Amino acid sequence: MTFRAAYGSERVVAHLFLPNNAAPPYQVVVFFGHAGIFGITSIDDLQLPYEFVVRSGRALIIPAYSGSLERGPTPFVLPPAQTRDRAVKWSMDLGRSIDYLQTRPDIDVGKLAYYGVSLGAAEGPRLVSLDSRFKAAVLSTGGLRDAALPEIYGMNFAPRVHVPVLMMNGRDDFIYPQSTHQIPLFEALGTQEPDKVFKSYDGGHANFLTRPDVIGAILDWFDKYLGPVEGYRSGPQ
Repeated sequence: MTFRAAYGSERVVAHLFLPNNAAPPYQVVVFFGHAGIFGITSIDDLQLPYEFVVRSGRALIIPAYSGSLERGPTPFVLPPAQTRDRAVKWSMDLGRSIDYLQTRPDIDVGKLAYYGVSLGAAEGPRLVSLDSRFKAAVLSTGGLRDAALPEIYGMNFAPRVHVPVLMMNGRDDFIYPQSTHQIPLFEALGTQEPDKVFKSYDGGHANFLTRPDVIGAILDWFDKYLGPVEGYRSGPQ
């Protein structure tokens, strides 16, 4: 579906996946992927694990954030001011996507979570802190982004995050090193333990994303903070 962006004359493209093994109104998860979303032009080319969310009985929405997917391709690396302006558009695209979800009687926006991978995880603290409708978040293989302007620097937004956060990273991540990029962001989050949890896994940046124990931890987090899925039926989908 498409809807008007909160800026200019653009329209936001969003992909909404509904489960067939649960009863509406559905819990819903917003997804933000890695930087590769700016080099592809179709959701069909998005090689990231997200289907498991729908199989768990939850709805999933993947907005085409400014410059990404069907609204791209665009260079991921831009001059600082353009990087800032585009990131601000991402937050507006996310807000408009949630506005759209609120118009649907089959979606329960009162049970809304954020799931970000890599870039999406790095942007997560900023995006989640700017919208009070989120009830939980999972940040996978993310951390502090280098050379970010103050207006979009994750550390400036992390203390304003107060929803439950599960942060998951590889110990040998070379893009977001553990001691300098992962741990400082986690410690800065405004959420108090035990409602924020840091899980460290063997491996590097993204090679553990499809592991069953990682997927299980994500679904357990959603179960804990969004509640069990109403009318959930297990089995082939």
